[in-house]
Amino acid sequence: MPTRRSFDPVGNYMFEIEMDGITTGQFAAVDGLSFEIEMIEYRVSDQPMLPRYRPGLPKFGRLTLKRGYIVNQEFNAWIKQVQMGTYKRKDGAINLLDNAGNRVATWNLYRCLPTKWNIGGLDGKGNEVVFESLELVVEEIEQA
Repeated sequence: MPTRRSFDPVGNYMFEIEMDGITTGQFAAVDGLSFEIEMIEYRVSDQPMLPRYRPGLPKFGRLTLKRGYIVNQEFNAWIKQVQMGTYKRKDGAINLLDNAGNRVATWNLYRCLPTKWNIGGLDGKGNEVVFESLELVVEEIEQA
């Protein structure tokens, strides 16, 4: 297989999720990996009609992880802890892989906490895979 050139784009279909250093399995999709700085608008007295802006607090997107439902004791225990009021935050990472399975980018996730869990629709006449989704609040994202 030829070597990937530095200017070749990377596909969005090869990635893995780690939580507390343990690979949690393959997910079908990850959404919400984002960062934003809120801008604070203010005015100065000598130019009251022209707004000025200052950077405010950083804000990170809520991550949504989706995968075919599997019995994963670690994930299920974490969700149950949160349901019971024991808020254990975890650090994690999203690793983007090339076609050979080598890491080409990593986003470190700090102080993650599940806020929403969902099982896709069930249908007695269907033959599709059951999907689950997990929404995480992330306090900080760092590209490594």
